[in-house]
Amino acid sequence: MMDTEEVKNILCYNSEFKVLICLGCQHCLIPGGINRHLRDHHGSIAIDTRKQMVEQAEQLEIMKPEEIRLPSNEIEAIEGLKVVKGVRCTACGAVYGTVGSMKTHCWHSHSWVQSKGFSSMQLTELISIGSIWQEQNLQSFYIAKHLKYFPIREKMDGYLDDPDIDWLLRKGLGVDEERSKLDHIVKQNEGRGENSPWLSRTGWKSMFMGRDMAKLIEYTNGDDVTDTELFEVKKSVERMIDSCMYRVEDLDTRGWTELRFWLRSYSPSAPHEKPFRKPVTELKKYKDIWARLILFCCRVSEMDEVGAEFLDCQRGIISKLQDAISNEGVDECAVDHLTLKLSVSLIKHSDFEIQKSVVKYFAGILGYNVREGRWKRPNHYTRILSGLQFCMRVILLEDSVPIEKRDHYQHESGITPLKAFRMVHEEWLVDGAGTPYSWVHKLLNYGMTVAKDATGADRVRFSADKQHCYFDGHGFKVEEWKHMTRDIVRAMEKVLSRDLLFRDEDTIAPINPNNLVDNEYVHENGHYFAYLLPDHRQRARKVVLEALKQSRREWHNLVRTDGTFDPDGVARYDKSVSEFLELLLLTINWTCGQTGRDTEMLCLLYRNKMSADRNIFVQDGQIMIVTGYHKSQAVIDDIKVMNC
Repeated sequence: MMDTEEVKNILCYNSEFKVLICLGCQHCLIPGGINRHLRDHHGSIAIDTRKQMVEQAEQLEIMKPEEIRLPSNEIEAIEGLKVVKGVRCTACGAVYGTVGSMKTHCWHSHSWVQSKGFSSMQLTELISIGSIWQEQNLQSFYIAKHLKYFPIREKMDGYLDDPDIDWLLRKGLGVDEERSKLDHIVKQNEGRGENSPWLSRTGWKSMFMGRDMAKLIEYTNGDDVTDTELFEVKKSVERMIDSCMYRVEDLDTRGWTELRFWLRSYSPSAPHEKPFRKPVTELKKYKDIWARLILFCCRVSEMDEVGAEFLDCQRGIISKLQDAISNEGVDECAVDHLTLKLSVSLIKHSDFEIQKSVVKYFAGILGYNVREGRWKRPNHYTRILSGLQFCMRVILLEDSVPIEKRDHYQHESGITPLKAFRMVHEEWLVDGAGTPYSWVHKLLNYGMTVAKDATGADRVRFSADKQHCYFDGHGFKVEEWKHMTRDIVRAMEKVLSRDLLFRDEDTIAPINPNNLVDNEYVHENGHYFAYLLPDHRQRARKVVLEALKQSRREWHNLVRTDGTFDPDGVARYDKSVSEFLELLLLTINWTCGQTGRDTEMLCLLYRNKMSADRNIFVQDGQIMIVTGYHKSQAVIDDIKVMNC
C-alpha cells in the first residue's frame, strides 16, 4: 500500500507500531480522521488523489491512540515523526517535553517539597538539573490531547567513506537491541553472588524463572490507563479504599475503638498495644498499589501464559466485573460491590489451595525494577508490602462488619461487631495462618530488619583537597555552595528588614543571644523564648507600626483612611512572610548541622501549643532545633527526640 509517489511523499505507514504518519505535519493520523486532516491541512492535494489516499489508508491496520503501547526504553528514531529535545527523570525514567512538566512530575511523584529546597528556583537550577533529570531526545505519535512522549536515539550517521565500518556498526547496534530484549528475562544463577539472602527469602528467581519481567510489569501498569473500562476499575478501587477508611473512622464515632486495636493486631489471641492509624501521607500510594493488583487481575485472568493462578470463584467475579464495566451507563455501586468482592476473594486465598495466591505473584512482579533491570532492594520494596498489608486490613474490616449492618447489631444476640471481626481476623489477618496476609507480614518485617541493618553506599563524597563535593555522581565546588548559602541568608535578612519591618536598610543590627536564658521546661500553651522580654507583643507592634508610619508610601498602600488594613496590602505582606519563611527553612537546613526530612522540618513550632511543645529554643547563645516527629513514627507510633 501507499505505492504511488505522491502518496509516499505525504503519508508513511509504520508496520511495527501500525500507525500512519503525515510526513509534512510530522505526527500520526487518527483512524477516521484522515480525510479531514488532508482536507484541512493539505488543501493543495487534488480531490481524486485525496480520495485515493483515504481509500488506501482504510485498507491498512491502523491502531487507535489508546491502543498503542509506548516504548519505555530508547528506540531508534521513527522516520517521519518530529524529534523534540526533552528531559528524562533519572529516578523513574519518565519523559517530558519541558523542564516545567518535569518539575511538576518530581513534585507529585517524588515528593519534592520546600523543606528539601527543591521549590527554590535557584537551587533547582544550580543542583537539580543534570542529576534529577537529563536531556533526552523524544518523539510522540500524536499531538494535542493524545500527546505522549517516548525516548529515542538519533539514527546513526553513515560512514560514507567506509561502508564496511558502517555495516559493522549497524550490525553491532542490532546485536545490542537483541541483547537488551533478553535483559529482563529471569535466568539461572551464574554465581553465588547472584543469590543474596534477600532473593532467597523472596523466592522471586524461582517464581519467575524464564519469564520476561518487563512484560509482566506492563500488566500491572496503573499510571497510564487509557482503556475506558479499566479506568472505571481503577476509579472503583479508589472509591472502595476511601469507603473502607470511612468505615475505620466510623468505629470511633460509635465508640467501637477496641476494633482498631484488633485491626492492627497480627496475633489471633491478643489486640495490638496501639490502635490502627490512617496513613495520611501514604494513603494515595496504597490505593494505587491495590488498584494495580485489581487491574492486573482483569488483564491476565484468561492468560495462562502469564503465570498467575486464579481460583474458579475469582475468575467468575472478574468476568462479572468486566461485564459490569462494559455496560452503557456504568453502575458504580455494582462495580464497587464486585471490586470489594474480588478483593476479599484474593485476600481469602489459602496457601493450601491448589492454585497459588495471585497476591503473592503480583507482589513478586512489583519486586522488579524494570528501569534498572534488577530486583528491588528491601528498603525500596517494603513500602509496597506496607500498602498491601494496609489494604487487606481495611477491606476485611468492611467485609466482616459492613457499614449497612452496624446500626442493627443486637448486643443481646451475642454476636457483637468485635466478635464478628475477630472471627475473620483470626483466620485471615494473623501471622502464621498460611494466608497472603501472613506472607506479606513476614516478608515486610524481614525486609525492614534487613534494610535497617544494611549499610548503604555513601551518596556524598569530597575530593582529596576538600574543594569539591560529589552527590550521586554529580559535583559542585564547596566554595560556590558557601557563597550560595551566604546569598540566601542576605536575601532573607533583606526581606525581613525591608518588607516585614519596613526599614530602609538591607541589614538588621545583631543582638546578643547570650542575654536570653530560655527555659525548655515551661509547657504553658503559647510560651516561647520571646516571653523573656517584658510586654514583647506590644513592643514589637510599636516598632513595626512606627517604621511603617515613617515609610509614607507603604503606610498608604497598607492602611486605609479609616484605620483598617487594605486586603491587597495584607496579601502582599503575607507573600513576603512566606518568602521569608522559605528562605529561613533553607538556612536552617544548610547551616544547622544534620537536617531533618520534609515532614519533620515542616511541622516545627516556635511556641507551645495545646497538643505539642515547641521545637525552637535558645541555649548558650545559640538557636537549637529539636524535632520529635520522624519517618518511622507512623509505623512504630513512638517519638524520637533529635537535636539539630
